[in-house]
Amino acid sequence: MKPREPTRPLVWLLAFIVAIGALVSRRDAPRSRGGVSSEAVRLGYERSDMRAVAVVIGGVGLIVILGVLFTAVTLLETAVTGITPSVGAPTDLVGGLAAAPRPTPPAPALESEPGQSLDPYMAAEQAKLNGYRWVDRSAGIAAMPIDRAMDLIAQRGLPARQSTSARDAGDVSPSTASSGRMEEHSP
Repeated sequence: MKPREPTRPLVWLLAFIVAIGALVSRRDAPRSRGGVSSEAVRLGYERSDMRAVAVVIGGVGLIVILGVLFTAVTLLETAVTGITPSVGAPTDLVGGLAAAPRPTPPAPALESEPGQSLDPYMAAEQAKLNGYRWVDRSAGIAAMPIDRAMDLIAQRGLPARQSTSARDAGDVSPSTASSGRMEEHSP
């Protein structure tokens, strides 16, 4: 894509801003190098006022900068969206949307009786907890009621693994926390 050349009004505007900046920065040398005059110190207050020209130039500069920013943002919006700017109420909002029907949200899916969809789920879960069923018939794994399983565990106890070393048998005291380091043996 070929870069666009600046438009003539934009060049003139930038030249005007540079000229104003040059005029503002051209000042006479300060009268007193020490800051406050000795007469003002003797009186206890400043006798001079701020220059009105500086205030006016600052205000005009601010208005010019705001105008340039507004123009730049408008040109950028036009370039991005392709919609030309207008200074009136948008026509689609004035007449277009008023004629179109308002969209309505879908009606909520309410239960006629509370718990209608929860009750079948809870019944199925209770049947799993309180009944016998096959989990994996080919492997011989079956599920039994939870109450029966708890009674069997209480009677028989939990299965324990067989000890294979002296440490598992309890002949050696447990080591201190090692944070993953190997146990060191002292001579």
